[in-house]
Amino acid sequence: MNTEQLKSVALILLGSVGTYFVNKGWITNEQWVAGVGAAVTLVSLAWAIYRGSQSVMIVNTAALPKVDEIKTNDLKIANSAPDNVTPSVNAR
Repeated sequence: MNTEQLKSVALILLGSVGTYFVNKGWITNEQWVAGVGAAVTLVSLAWAIYRGSQSVMIVNTAALPKVDEIKTNDLKIANSAPDNVTPSVNAR
């Protein structure tokens, strides 16, 4: 499954679970909306921080089909490159 498919499944499950809880009277619709809103906000924030990290960006870039080398001025970033990419550090 790709990311878009997982998002779709998660949205369907959230809607189903929320409808079930509200219909059972365990929570009110307002409580469900507030809870889901807070959860989505926190998950989005965590995902943005994770996806924005340099090591994740290098791994994602290295996964592109025509990338053979990643050049950087930072040895720490070069050392985090995956095994299938040859890091190159430009000395200045």
